[in-house]
Amino acid sequence: MSESIAALIRAHRPELVGLDVTLLGEGTDHRVYEVGGTWLLRLPRHREAGAALEVEAAVLRWLAPQLPLPIPAYEIAGPGLGIYRKLPGRPAIGPSEHAPTLGPRLGTFLRALHDTDAGTAAALGVPPDDDPGLGEWTQAAKEDLDFAALHGMLRPDLREFIRHRLDAVPPPSPLAPRLIHGDFAAEHVLLDADAEPCGVIDWSDMTIGDVAQDLGGLLHWGGPELLRSALRTYGPITGATLERARFSATCRALADLVFGHTQERPEYVQAGLRALGWLVLET
Repeated sequence: MSESIAALIRAHRPELVGLDVTLLGEGTDHRVYEVGGTWLLRLPRHREAGAALEVEAAVLRWLAPQLPLPIPAYEIAGPGLGIYRKLPGRPAIGPSEHAPTLGPRLGTFLRALHDTDAGTAAALGVPPDDDPGLGEWTQAAKEDLDFAALHGMLRPDLREFIRHRLDAVPPPSPLAPRLIHGDFAAEHVLLDADAEPCGVIDWSDMTIGDVAQDLGGLLHWGGPELLRSALRTYGPITGATLERARFSATCRALADLVFGHTQERPEYVQAGLRALGWLVLET
């Protein structure tokens, strides 16, 4: 453990001094550490990330009583760090025979989230979606497709099928933008010992945007069966929303292939290939 981490713990949570500290991951915006198996410490890597962390903490405090599943509750959130108690459960990523049965509870959760007041969320600092036309999504997905093809992860016929799908970018949603999780995926839903949802984590991609992004996370995770079961409690969606959800799920699946390969995380490669299989069969 670095002296800077130890100093932060001494200053903000002296009762945690001496506990094991483990680096869980790092990206362009944050490093995340687990402290004593119970606390999570997020360290912003630049000023903008620190400001975004403060916004996230404020929005989650406002959101928590409106949602049917637990979400992180920051006890400290400032420009230099965020600390919250780790939620119980395990990430749902990986094959699961239980996935379709989770649909109704996930649909209820997303309905509650998407029904919150987007104006209040915006006033708290949640930004609008900066890519409603999906141009950046499409470009990134095509680059991910080329990477997957270069590394022999996709059959040539499947690669060409996906390329044609990426050329058919659906039009932007005509519906009013809503508060969305922005990265609603199996790895961000926690399951308890009975394989029931018990929490939703990683809210750093929250935005005021298209609900199809979150619904696409369900399609990516458990295929059409999971989405159909979720819609029983979420409510009906339009064909256009379904098409944008399919597009979002395709982009997510390709990103999984690249992330899993470059980070040596085979569970992500498997999740991406599984999702692409469902999406091709659905067409």
